Amino acid sequence: MRKPEVFKMACLRDIQRLFGLQAKGRFYAGFGNRITDALSYRSVNVPSSHIFTIDSTGEVKMELLELAGYKSSYVHLPATLFSPIHAFLTFVVSYFAADIFT
Repeated sequence: MRKPEVFKMACLRDIQRLFGLQAKGRFYAGFGNRITDALSYRSVNVPSSHIFTIDSTGEVKMELLELAGYKSSYVHLPATLFSPIHAFLTFVVSYFAADIFT
């Protein structure tokens, strides 16, 4: 019987070990197309709220949460999931745009 999640868990743990103790909790988000991918990401402490399953129609789901049925699109995920980065980039772009056009 094939168990791809076992292989994926081992790979994720190997990557984590490459960076030593400070790597614990360094995986920020996980994307996959099966529930077993979500379980693999949980095995390296990715928060359930940052694990997404993408179905065959391209819909993004958060299957591990009690909020079953959450759906989104790729368009909205970066701004919500990575909001500190988004805010920083918005600031940088507006700063340089203001400098260029004044």
